[in-house]
Amino acid sequence: MIGILASIPVVVAAETTLRMATTAPMGSAWYRLFKKMAREVSEKTGGQVKLKIYGDGLQGTQKKVVTKLKSGKLDAAVLTSEGVREIMKEVMVLQLPLLFASAKELDFVRGKLTDELEKKLLAKGFKLLSWGDAGFGYLVSKAPITTPAGLKGLTVWIEPGDSVTKKLVELGGGTPKEMPMAGVLNGLKDGPLQALVATPLMVVGLQWYTQVKSLAVLPLSAGVGAAVISKASWDKLTAEQQKVVADVYQRWNLKLRAKVLSDNRKSLALLKENGISVTTPAKSAFQSLCNDTTRALSGSLFPASLLARVKQLLVDYRAGKH
Repeated sequence: MIGILASIPVVVAAETTLRMATTAPMGSAWYRLFKKMAREVSEKTGGQVKLKIYGDGLQGTQKKVVTKLKSGKLDAAVLTSEGVREIMKEVMVLQLPLLFASAKELDFVRGKLTDELEKKLLAKGFKLLSWGDAGFGYLVSKAPITTPAGLKGLTVWIEPGDSVTKKLVELGGGTPKEMPMAGVLNGLKDGPLQALVATPLMVVGLQWYTQVKSLAVLPLSAGVGAAVISKASWDKLTAEQQKVVADVYQRWNLKLRAKVLSDNRKSLALLKENGISVTTPAKSAFQSLCNDTTRALSGSLFPASLLARVKQLLVDYRAGKH
């Protein structure tokens, strides 16, 4: 009997390490949340699935991160809106200017579109783990801008790949200037930049507030990010491991999104305390420019049918059908 038992091979489950990239600075509250998430994944899979987190944006630009995901050099990433656009431009329908009046509206519409967008991501080789939010991007400038006429002649920073803000600036008579986020502070200080669209958290966290004077509380963009894993890496996990990873990401994502909303509110208050003029221009003054931007992009950046669906979902939400 002992001899028979000795001849039976012992099967040991293979350990999988998922390499995940994030722009979150090491030591930041966000990074610490990711580390806690990694510990939970390890604990709930009996140490068989581990997350190795690369913070500080050390894996390069969002474009490089997506390339590494495709090549297998990375397994997963928490992507900013720039990164999501690199994979699926259709998501930019959710970033149209003055489209959403609140985060709840964005949540509702995105929730209704998730199945469709998730299938598109999967077809491109990525599994959606959770959506992410950066908050609404407001118009920030060296001098107050209360109407679209204030954009004329200004050089405005554009995040690489942000076709929506680029078109809005062009139609408003400004000059869009694409550059990496790391170059914006010097661009405001010594370079050509006079304005940008950004969240309060970005303006504070990246020290941009030291070079600007005004912020207009006008939701000209919605920062829609996502946590994704390559399909190749996802398929290496067992069904049980996949469930653990998906559940953990979803639960921690709720905490991250709540923190982003809170941090943006705190950052807006800090900007006011530091002498930044915070105004709330009438949306009606910018509505025509925003409508022109939407029309110019519909059918090219995203299908017109998708935009129509988004608008109908907003009508339903505002009518209380949710």
